[in-house]
Amino acid sequence: MPNQLSADLVVVGDIKTIRGGQLSRAAVLPVTYQNKASAATGPTIPAGATLTGINVIVTTQSNDSGTATLAVGWVGGAGTELVAAQDVKSAAGAFPQTGNTVKVGTTLTATRQLQAQYSGTSATAGTFLVLVSYVTV
Repeated sequence: MPNQLSADLVVVGDIKTIRGGQLSRAAVLPVTYQNKASAATGPTIPAGATLTGINVIVTTQSNDSGTATLAVGWVGGAGTELVAAQDVKSAAGAFPQTGNTVKVGTTLTATRQLQAQYSGTSATAGTFLVLVSYVTV
């Protein structure tokens, strides 16, 4: 029987697992309702990485009196490349995304840094995580 390796290494902002010979990683960006004035910026994803998943995880729903959304993209870009406007008020949970202008399955041609921007007016609560998984060869 061939050798099999199965391991998980968790580091804040960088989750690494070995799967089928490819190194799978995840960039994790914590965001709150307080990120309406300025975007939360987080880890970088290297050039050559192929995106395998984009998730917005609502851990605490926004209590905004109006609509409340989260946009996710790249620092120095439009800020909506990955997620244009995920509702973060209606329900808690994980919300898988296919991507906006940058889709799951895209291989990055340059190193990119994540950013997320909360949009709402009157919230006093709301916490979210952005999880972008990718593989490198």
